Amino acid sequence: DFTAFRILSPWVPFDRLTLVTSKSYSETVDALSESCGERTFRLFAPRSKKPFFGAVEDDRFQIRRNINYRNSFYPVLSGKIEVRGATVLIHVRMRMIVYTIIFMAFWMTFSLFAVGALMRSMMAGPRPVQWAGLFVLLFPAFGYALCMGGFLYERRQSIDALKKILAATQTPKS
Repeated sequence: DFTAFRILSPWVPFDRLTLVTSKSYSETVDALSESCGERTFRLFAPRSKKPFFGAVEDDRFQIRRNINYRNSFYPVLSGKIEVRGATVLIHVRMRMIVYTIIFMAFWMTFSLFAVGALMRSMMAGPRPVQWAGLFVLLFPAFGYALCMGGFLYERRQSIDALKKILAATQTPKS
């Protein structure tokens, strides 16, 4: 299913969770649909009252939080709504925007190549230490911290908003 993401999960922001609600299937779909509006990002325009934007179709959805500031690392929530007995399960997968994943892959690749070149240069022989070159070591750490920090903050906000809208609780991870 998402095996590659499961393997990379300590390094790539990705998460899965299941929410449980006592609402009916149609109430759940309606609540999710009503919480989605138009995407708003205008500098001096009033913020949309709807917490999410995206698409809700039958038992599937793909939504994002409607934020009024820039954060390229916020999660895309996609999922499926499933009826199980008297409860409704909402299976949610969270990942970063595809363009951000591609950009961060390039960032990390080139910064790790630069770190490798610096290490190779330092091991090649006795030379005066180029302290400015050690600055290169910060690029992968900065990219990782920026990526994880931006994603994890928005992840928590998205989950809280979804729980509130659906009157749901999160199931323990299995």
